[in-house]
Amino acid sequence: MRRSASHAFLDASDLEQAARRRFVTQSVTQGIPTLERKER
Repeated sequence: MRRSASHAFLDASDLEQAARRRFVTQSVTQGIPTLERKER
């Protein structure tokens, strides 16, 4: 029981990290033009 629970927790953390990376990459790609506009 404990082993499967820990495995599920690890999977959840991996998914969370992947989602964070995806969100960061999206925000970065979308934020570059806005940053350039602010600088100009």
